[in-house]
Amino acid sequence: RNLSGARRALTSGDDEGSAKITRLEEIIAECQDGEKKVLVFSQFLRVLELCRTIIGDQALVVHGDVPPGKRPEIYRQFQEADGFAVLVMQIDIGGLGLNLQAASVVILMEPQLKPSTEQQAVARAHRMGQTRPVVVYRMIAANSIDEHIVELSGFKAELFEQLARRSTLAEAASKLPAGTRDVSEGELLTWAREQYGL
Repeated sequence: RNLSGARRALTSGDDEGSAKITRLEEIIAECQDGEKKVLVFSQFLRVLELCRTIIGDQALVVHGDVPPGKRPEIYRQFQEADGFAVLVMQIDIGGLGLNLQAASVVILMEPQLKPSTEQQAVARAHRMGQTRPVVVYRMIAANSIDEHIVELSGFKAELFEQLARRSTLAEAASKLPAGTRDVSEGELLTWAREQYGL
């Protein structure tokens, strides 16, 4: 009944912790030893707080309550830090085009409902000028709502590839007579099902 609460609980866990937080601690320790820069993304403020607690003083944090005017300074500190550094971010913050290519590790604490949200997060490190391979960790709890979200987002990505990437809709729209009305989302979905057997 509470999708957000269920998703958040998978990461924040209970009194005994969670497998995701345990794995995060292991990854952070490895990155610290290797003096790597890390981006950690979550949708939930509670998870960001846990990440900051685990990482300690070396964690820089950006979320919706951080004023937009202060964010560039935090990004600069992260990019220019010597050796190990971690930027913990709310996944929807930062905007398209944000360049954080100093990072070579990206950690996604929970799967997102829109594949493009995850792709944009990873793309912040995987930019032109990136000289190292970028390693991406997706924290997905087995036998949980996480797996259902991954399945759903996979379906969405496949549908996007079939419809939008190839511009099938644009091609179909160009063949409609002038003055044709806009179609509803339901009509569009029916059309897609008929066209592609979805």
